[in-house]
Amino acid sequence: MVALLPNPTNKPPTEARLKTNQDFRQANLYASAAMKDPEYKRIYKSFENDNHRACDLAKSDYLYKPVIEQLNTVNYKGHASEHIFITVRDTIEVKSVHIKIVATSNKLLEEGIAVKEAEKFQWKYTTSNGYNRLEACIISITAIDYPGNTTVKHWIIE
Repeated sequence: MVALLPNPTNKPPTEARLKTNQDFRQANLYASAAMKDPEYKRIYKSFENDNHRACDLAKSDYLYKPVIEQLNTVNYKGHASEHIFITVRDTIEVKSVHIKIVATSNKLLEEGIAVKEAEKFQWKYTTSNGYNRLEACIISITAIDYPGNTTVKHWIIE
C-alpha cells in the first residue's frame, strides 16, 4: 500500500487525540505484560486466528469494555434457587459477572457471582435468599474483563 505522508501542522494535538494516544500506549503496555503471563497468554492464544494475533487481541481487549446486553428475570419471583440470566459480550470474553439485588428501600437483599454458561455470552445467577417480593427491586450487574475494564448496568424489576 502506498500513501502520502500527512501534511505537517503546527497545531497542538486536541485533548481527544492526546487521550487516544495515551489509551494506545496503555494498551501496548497491557498486551506486553499479558504475553509474559502464562495464563493470560494462553487465553489470548486460544482466540488467535489468521487475522488476529494474540498480542493484538490483548490490545483490543484492553481498549473495549464489556457490554451488558440483557437481563432475563422471567423466572425470578424473589425465592431462593431461582435463576437470573445475563447476556454479556466482550472483545475476548468476560472474566466475571457480579450481581447485586437491592430493594427500593435500599436494603441489600443479596449479592453474588454469576456462573458462565456453556452458551457463549451467557451467565447464570442462582438466588440464595428468599424474600417476599412485594416491592420493586433494583438488580445491578457488574461485568469485568481480563484487563479489568468494568461495566455496570442497573435494572428496576417491578
